[in-house]
Amino acid sequence: MVLMGTFMLTMTEGIGIDLQAILTGAWDQSPNAKGIFQLTQFFNQAFTWGAAAFLTALVLGNPKKELALSAPKSSFPFGPLIISILAALILVVSMPLVEACTLRPDQVSLPDWLKDWEFQMKQNEERTQMILGRLFLDESWGMLLVNLVVFALMPAICEELFFRGVIQNQLSKRFSPQLAIILTGFVFSAVHFQIYGLFSRALLGILLGFFVYQSGSLIPGIVAHFCFNGIQVIGAFVAAQSGSVSVEELFEPSAQSVGMLSVSAGLMGLLLFLFIRTTSKLDQDL
Repeated sequence: MVLMGTFMLTMTEGIGIDLQAILTGAWDQSPNAKGIFQLTQFFNQAFTWGAAAFLTALVLGNPKKELALSAPKSSFPFGPLIISILAALILVVSMPLVEACTLRPDQVSLPDWLKDWEFQMKQNEERTQMILGRLFLDESWGMLLVNLVVFALMPAICEELFFRGVIQNQLSKRFSPQLAIILTGFVFSAVHFQIYGLFSRALLGILLGFFVYQSGSLIPGIVAHFCFNGIQVIGAFVAAQSGSVSVEELFEPSAQSVGMLSVSAGLMGLLLFLFIRTTSKLDQDL
């Protein structure tokens, strides 16, 4: 990854592009800055998570087996397709619960000796939200398609390969499946370095880990991850078309009513039951 970063820095400097301006969102200072930022994110996903996962699996043995890349097994007609659709629906209906787990700035206060780190993390998170907001609120259809590839498809494939395919798989060889799922979920959340989304992203990671464990395949998790991210990208695009949301409002967690949370939990429970019934792995310990 260091070599990749050095290459990108040298390449952009060689053609007169201010990489610092691009990475900090000062895009008015550099032509084609949005596209170059998206390109860096594409390669970041591909090399940081995707290539690392395949190389690790290659060292461990058979990548297809180590990364659980086979289709989920089911005795139902069109079982793999149904399992993947159910996984996606579970994440979609979980959105109010995930939103409720997102912390607000006034809910985060670390000890004094961590104040400098907390301040730096909050600044980084605000900068990230500003950059993503400017991308997601772009009203062009071409930008929407690129955003779906870079911020929905690539993370779904590459992050699932690394976190559920490698990390969870290796942890499950040393700990119980349940503990491996939970630990991987929090590791998945922590590496995003976003304080406010620590618990909400951990919940997503735990659900994605359950999909892999229960189905024996990484594919349902990839499909669900893509749908979850894709809905948010499309939602921001639709909001941009109507001019009804600002960059700040885009990432502001909204209050969820008890009724909405109850509906979300009920639907998620029903879909999880159907998911378990549809998969061939019907262990009673989960």
